[in-house]
Amino acid sequence: MVFLLLDGARWDIFNQLLKQNHLPAIKKYIVNPGTLLKGVTCFPSTTGPAYLPYLCGLFPGTMNIPGVRWLDKKKFSKSRFAQKAIRSYMGYDAFLFDQDIGNFLTLFDFFDLSASLFSCVSKGSKIRLAKKEKIFFYPLAHYFHNWDRINKIVYREVKKWVKNTQEGFLFAVISSIDAYSHLYSPFHDKTLKSYIFVDKLVERIVPYLKDSLLILASDHGLSPTKKHLDLAGIINNYKRCIYYPLIFKPKPEAAEMVSGNGMSHLYFKNNRGWEERTFWEELKDEGIIKTLIKQQAIDFVAGLNKKGEIVVGKIDGEGYISYKQNKFYYSFVGKDPLGYNERINGVSNKEILLKSLKTPYPDSLVQLAQIFKAKRCGDLVISAKEGFDLRAHWEIPEHHGTHGALVADQMLVPIALNVKINTNEEIIRTVDIFPTILKLCDKKIPEDLDGKSLI
Repeated sequence: MVFLLLDGARWDIFNQLLKQNHLPAIKKYIVNPGTLLKGVTCFPSTTGPAYLPYLCGLFPGTMNIPGVRWLDKKKFSKSRFAQKAIRSYMGYDAFLFDQDIGNFLTLFDFFDLSASLFSCVSKGSKIRLAKKEKIFFYPLAHYFHNWDRINKIVYREVKKWVKNTQEGFLFAVISSIDAYSHLYSPFHDKTLKSYIFVDKLVERIVPYLKDSLLILASDHGLSPTKKHLDLAGIINNYKRCIYYPLIFKPKPEAAEMVSGNGMSHLYFKNNRGWEERTFWEELKDEGIIKTLIKQQAIDFVAGLNKKGEIVVGKIDGEGYISYKQNKFYYSFVGKDPLGYNERINGVSNKEILLKSLKTPYPDSLVQLAQIFKAKRCGDLVISAKEGFDLRAHWEIPEHHGTHGALVADQMLVPIALNVKINTNEEIIRTVDIFPTILKLCDKKIPEDLDGKSLI
């Protein structure tokens, strides 16, 4: 099996390029004989956490990895410098991602021979291709805005693998779509050429694959960015706030941990100290929530109230989510912040995905429920409006494309397999691909997954 992860590929752009015959090899060798699926990714819709549904069959909240950056309040209360107290996978901490996964199995564990290429998730892989080249060339590509060398390495390593290996599993990440979307726009010529690079790669490797399973899939999309909100600065007006890279302030009372720049976790010290959660009611009384929902860049604010409900707030309404006995319940006051415009009483996981397609927020109830399962989840979770992000400083180079938020352009992704899957589903979750792969490869599917096999 070969799994090409098209980091940052949008569903609509991929589909349009297919229809316009700009991806002839993908159409000929994968889509026509196989299956093209519209997928909804996880929240946050960002590199790293959004790999976990594909590689583990679990949401990032289930695995307690709720974002690219996070803070563990319990460990932070004991020592702010403890190894697992605070994390940013955008720097040195990227080497700790596999460690943070803990005892969870990955797809790599199910194959005697497995390899990863340029993936931040490699736990269980027997071979890590081009490991030294990633350490050297990824920073160069990032700061000099040229991902051609990285793509050449991908081309070389993937072709070499399929030519010399007749069995096993390769997971290869193609980062240039995401990188150029951040640098310029999801619709920039360099971004679109990165999709075409994937097509050329497919054309060259297909002759060597024979009976192999070939999968192309994206972890998230991106939206063009026009304005940046200094979210950390706003919180700092209320409480001394740490955020990356300024995490060494004395006596911090708050922390801001942004992911993909479209979502952020906010953590607050309360009168009980750092260890315990700060509830929605407390932050509302302090005026913090009112200040946040008034910001033009913020789409919604979510947190937990003292009843254990997830509260979703906007300037003109609040929604309340609960999950009992495998059923979702949702009510609201004022204008419905999530756009269902109806009370939901005891709806299943599958049904709620279809209902969400009529709203601006794909799979919102499931995705908010899963992220608040994480003990490392913030006291508040912020999702940005399209056209905005939540980081005004320390983003070098400046971003012109954003992901991480719970909005359609960032949540909807293409998934293509070179085998027919007889499913009538209008949309599937990316977390469903893991058990589907195991089924196709005659592997035993673990229990207690968030995903369900499509066959």
